[in-house]
Formats: sequence, structure tokens, C-alpha cells
Amino acid sequence: MVGMGTAKFGLLLQYWLVNDQTSSNLNNRIRRSEIKFNGSAVENTRWFVMVDPAKTMRSGAVAQTNDNKILQDFGVGFLLTPEVEIVFGQFKTPTTAEGLDSSSELLLPERAYTARNFGDRREPGAMITYTTPSMKLSLMSSNGQGPNVDDTTVRNEKDLHFRVDGTLSNELKVGFFTTAGDSETQTKARYGLNARGAFDGLLVRLEGVRANDSSVWTTGGVVDFAYQFTDA
Repeated sequence: MVGMGTAKFGLLLQYWLVNDQTSSNLNNRIRRSEIKFNGSAVENTRWFVMVDPAKTMRSGAVAQTNDNKILQDFGVGFLLTPEVEIVFGQFKTPTTAEGLDSSSELLLPERAYTARNFGDRREPGAMITYTTPSMKLSLMSSNGQGPNVDDTTVRNEKDLHFRVDGTLSNELKVGFFTTAGDSETQTKARYGLNARGAFDGLLVRLEGVRANDSSVWTTGGVVDFAYQFTDA
């Protein structure tokens, strides 16, 4: 208990021993040291903050690929109804399914290139979600400049992200997302589909993304699977 509210603490530590084939060096690396706090101050509200002191600090201007800060997530959420929540702060945009997965839930040491290139991004903004037992809808407006970066565009247009997740059965889940850069799709757009199935110890995940960046179209996809031999 914290005052009249509640708080929780979480920690994710990852240490790597990396054999770098490009330099023939064997390196020790602290990959992640995520420290997370979350809780609630009053009824129907929540707050969260996460930092990662292990992030590689880079010199140069702050940009999409160089936020140069250890702050990951920071936000507050309010339940407007039992199904509808609005959240303000900095957090992951609702894009690729694997990009939204927690680092502790990944099947492999790193996310797939598709998930990292088209998703797994944090930005300041606001998001509203509608959740039922079989469906979740998410709509977010963000600065579009990367984590911890102000919107410096001339028109001050925001990026819009929409994602829907559906549970077709206990074994099968599907999802779709789209992103409109600066509130339109002519210069920046993302479209993605994913499906996940779990059957008798076998887990299969599929995801595909189609992207438009300044009229240059690219496509990415990933399939991974795992089999659980014994119960945890």
C-alpha cells in the first residue's frame, strides 16, 4: 500500500555473452535492466513508469533512432466505463503484435526484424481502448517523432494508430493494425495482420506488414513456433 493507493514493482534483467562475427570479439553485454513501477492512486485509475538504465547512450541529436534517454514508459490511465479506458503519456504505439509483447514473453532473444522495423516503438501521446472478453480496439494519437521527442512538424499533424485484436477461440487469436503518418497515408502508412494459435503444446505465430514510406512500398513477414514438451 502507498498512501491510499497501491503500487507494484517489476524487474527484467538480461545478460548476454555475444560473439560478434563482424569484429571477432567476444563481448559481455547488459542487454536489459528494465525497472517498472505501476499502481493505482484512486479507484478506476492507474499509473505506470519504466526505465532501462542499460540502454546504450548515443551522442548526437535526439531522433527516432536515438532518444538518448533511459525513460521507456510513463503514463496515467482512467476508466471511463468498465470497457473504455483512456491513457496519456509515453508508451508503445499499437502496431505489430510481437512489438507489443513484453520482452520476457519473446520466444527468441530478440524481436523479429519485421516487429522492430514496423513496430516496437514508444511515443508520447494519448490512447483510448475498448475491451470486451473477445475483442480489444485501440486508437492512439502520437507525436510521430519517436520516444521523448516533441512534435516539430510544420502542420503539427499527429500520427494515428488503430489496432483490433480478436479472440476467435481459446486456441486462436487474430489482429490487424494500421498507421497513418501525420494523419494521412500518402507519405507514411502501415498495414499489418497477425494470427496466433496454441494447440496441444504447439505455439504458432504469423505476422505480415505492408508499409509505405514516401511512396516506397515494403513488405515484411515472420513465422515462428515453439513446442512445450512438459508442463511448467
